[in-house]
Amino acid sequence: MLGGARAGLRLAAALAVVLVVCLGTSIGPSASALGTPRSLGNAGSWAVSLNLAPDGAALATSPSSISLQWANLSIPDSKSPPPRIDGSMVWDAADGYGLLFGGQYLNDTTFTTVYYNDTWTYLGDHWTNITPLHSPSPRSGAGLAYDAADHEVVLFGGLDSQRDYLNDTWTWSAGHWTNITSTVAPPSGFWASMAYDAATSSVLLFGGLNHTSQFGNDTWSFRAGVWTQLFPSVLPSGRHGQEMVYDASDAEMVMFGGLGPTNYLNDTWTYASGNWAPIPAGNHPGARVGPGLVYDSDQGLVVLYGGAPAPFDYTSTWLFSAGVWSQHNLTVSPPNPTNPWGQIIYDPTDHYVLLFYEINGEGPDMQTWALTLSSGAPPSPLSATLTVSPSSVSVNQSTTFTTSATGGTSPYGYSYAGLPAGCTTASTASLGCTPTVSGTFPVTVTVTDAHGNTTTATATLTVTTGGAGASSSAWWWILLLVVVVVVVILAVFVLRRRRRPPPPPPSAVVPPPPP
Repeated sequence: MLGGARAGLRLAAALAVVLVVCLGTSIGPSASALGTPRSLGNAGSWAVSLNLAPDGAALATSPSSISLQWANLSIPDSKSPPPRIDGSMVWDAADGYGLLFGGQYLNDTTFTTVYYNDTWTYLGDHWTNITPLHSPSPRSGAGLAYDAADHEVVLFGGLDSQRDYLNDTWTWSAGHWTNITSTVAPPSGFWASMAYDAATSSVLLFGGLNHTSQFGNDTWSFRAGVWTQLFPSVLPSGRHGQEMVYDASDAEMVMFGGLGPTNYLNDTWTYASGNWAPIPAGNHPGARVGPGLVYDSDQGLVVLYGGAPAPFDYTSTWLFSAGVWSQHNLTVSPPNPTNPWGQIIYDPTDHYVLLFYEINGEGPDMQTWALTLSSGAPPSPLSATLTVSPSSVSVNQSTTFTTSATGGTSPYGYSYAGLPAGCTTASTASLGCTPTVSGTFPVTVTVTDAHGNTTTATATLTVTTGGAGASSSAWWWILLLVVVVVVVILAVFVLRRRRRPPPPPPSAVVPPPPP
């Protein structure tokens, strides 16, 4: 009896194993009817990540043990100002953004030069065109400085589209340009150096290419709306294309380089207490014009990058502190940095040096880079990764696309392309999909951040035929398995009842004899 029950159970178990094997064979390589991948090892998804931040730059030690890192902010051309060189940039502390005005662009197709008078702001990895109707005329190489005493930006001179030198003076405040040109002003010209001198609460201008001399060495002060020529007892040699910035740590102006009457220059000068003074010869950056020169107010350092020709060190980043230059050759640097030409500022809000320039010299590829010292980090470039799980399904079986976006500025928008029939795009990071056709589908997601920057990522979905039939067949096999098991159990139960022996007869009882 017990042996028969065990034999029945063994038979049921054997049938179950056979049916399971058959079930797996009938379903094939696709997922089972219950939606479970056949194995974790074979159900992996494809993932492609694009527009990732560049490899970390090698750390370089400044005199104060500061690390440096350049990063391409990957702002597309469509979200940037048009290509240009010789634009003027400054940080507008009163309005809280970077300010870019003017510049020129040589069209390689028409061989004509375009001069701009557009006004752009930069804040939080986002460029915005805010050009007002009333603006200075188109020009390049104008001087631009923030006047901290009057809480406004001051613009002077430049070169216009007729190749005429200008000497008009404008101020920028709260989104408006105002012409304050006076009869007393520096000579008409461009490529002078101009910066705010906090020690004298005035804007300082030196040299440039002007009507008086191609290599000016005059010094001017602008204070409370008035230009005044200064006459220091010691003057740098005449030049144009040099750059100048105020070093708050040492309370002095710092000026470097330029083009003189006979050659490119790499001398460094400081201006303090009404006089110019040269920095003794030493480890100086190579001779050049148009370098990017800014003051990092967080670290208390002057930063120099780029310029031309500087054939030996133009990709180096230089720091200047306490009268000494230090050179830093980083693993990652902006490509071909020969044309900063004033299009560089220090962004105290995001704590990095901002470089906006044309990497080919004239156009059309504009790039925005950030140089981070140890005090801050640039915004990460927008990037995305797309995965699909399971990556191989049958027709009418569901799968899910998942997008992981980082960097840029949230919130993000999502748009999927290349989906199979039966699936519809939606602006969601997780997209459910039930394909109704078979095939191989490279699906691409385009991620857009809050500032309109975009990036893409791709994942591949494979859809096999016979999904519905396989699913139906699987359910029939499962139903058959259940019926067989139930029948076997019932059979064992019936056999057990039939083989049960009858109860023993009652024992005979002899009545006692009568009394």
